Amino acid sequence: MKRIINTLEKMPKWYGFLTILLYSLLLAEFLITTNHLVNNNNLETDRLFVILARMSYIIIVLSAIVIWLISTFLFHLTAILFNGYAPFKHLLYISSYFYIIPAISVFISIFLLNQKTEYSTSNAVTTLQNNYSLGLPIMLVNYSFIPYYLLCMILIHHLYKVRLRYAIASVVIPILSVWAITKLFTLL
Repeated sequence: MKRIINTLEKMPKWYGFLTILLYSLLLAEFLITTNHLVNNNNLETDRLFVILARMSYIIIVLSAIVIWLISTFLFHLTAILFNGYAPFKHLLYISSYFYIIPAISVFISIFLLNQKTEYSTSNAVTTLQNNYSLGLPIMLVNYSFIPYYLLCMILIHHLYKVRLRYAIASVVIPILSVWAITKLFTLL
């Protein structure tokens, strides 16, 4: 793994940024494809889906980049709490290459969404949850980050020279914190 990390460190930095940009563009295309799918089939939507659908292409791309920066920074801060040290830019550059996994998953999901399918219900949320041809692409996008997080754990272990359990905690703690805050605000 150290050889892979060393190889990734030596690669031009803009390759990593291109990977993030590719993921962001694909994610925007995925959300717009989902929006067109819902609008073309006259499915009812809830308020959250309408907000996501109205976001412009540029805002979606910028949001994906900002989320990557913030999550990487949270991983960095948590690793520092466990007495690890490495410059943030190293984690930022190397972790950007791991985004190729979610980018490939989003690409496959866009391809799956473009297949012709008939929808039986008029409620978009129910259709998205129950229809396998819609559920599979959404699950693929959601679960594509598991390998990314695992690779970040290994990267933090080697880059920050912390024990593996601290590297795991450096990724899990920020993810669970964001999830808990999100759940808290949905209860309000």
